[in-house]
Amino acid sequence: GCTYLGGMPKDIAAATRPFLQRVFPQLTGVDIEFAWGGHIDLTINRTPDVGGERNRYWLQGYSGHGVLPTLAAARAVSDAILGNADELALYQGLSNGSFPGGKYLAAPLEAIGKAWYRLRDSL
Repeated sequence: GCTYLGGMPKDIAAATRPFLQRVFPQLTGVDIEFAWGGHIDLTINRTPDVGGERNRYWLQGYSGHGVLPTLAAARAVSDAILGNADELALYQGLSNGSFPGGKYLAAPLEAIGKAWYRLRDSL
C-alpha cells in the first residue's frame, strides 16, 4: 500500500503503477521517471473557463482533463494576444454558470466546501 498525506499518495508513481500496468502490461518493471498529482478542481459544468478582457486573459477549470485542453486554450489565448481572437471567441461562447449562492453566499459556501474536503482528506 501507499502512504497518503493530506489525501494524496506520498509516492504518486507507486500509487499509479497498478493502474498503468493494468492498461499497459508491457510496462511492468519499467521505471516511472516523473509522476505528479494534485487535487482536481471543477467548473460547475466541467468545461474550461478561458477568456480575455482588456488585455487580461485567463485559463482555468479544466476539471481533471488539463494537458491537451490547456495546450489548445493556450494557443487560442496566444493567438488572441497576437491579434487573432477567433478561437478565443469559441471558448468565450461556452457558458459556465455562476457559483451557487449569489453575490453574498458564494464565498462562504465555497469556503465551507473547501473546509469539508480538507477535513475529509485529513481523516
